[in-house]
Amino acid sequence: SKVINHMEKHYREDLRFEDLAEASHLAPTTLRRLFHESFGCSPMAYFQQLRVKKAMLMLADPTKSVGDVAFAVGFNDSGYFTRIFKKETGETPREFRARIE
Repeated sequence: SKVINHMEKHYREDLRFEDLAEASHLAPTTLRRLFHESFGCSPMAYFQQLRVKKAMLMLADPTKSVGDVAFAVGFNDSGYFTRIFKKETGETPREFRARIE
């Protein structure tokens, strides 16, 4: 829960796995194993999914551009954000936005 809370607070930042290990007070290998047992993915995969979920909420606001949303959730490149968003959701941010409008 310390790791999830840390991710929630810092999802806009360029968070590194080492930051999560430090926040959890666990050895990196222990953190990776426990996290995978609990969530079925690595901490960084979960962090990426968290960012995409936050972006989905922001994309509901048509006044925000896809680029603005990408930067707001911590991606420095809107093209990379689009690739990650499509990988996680099966659609681009624009397709997602068009579907929910």
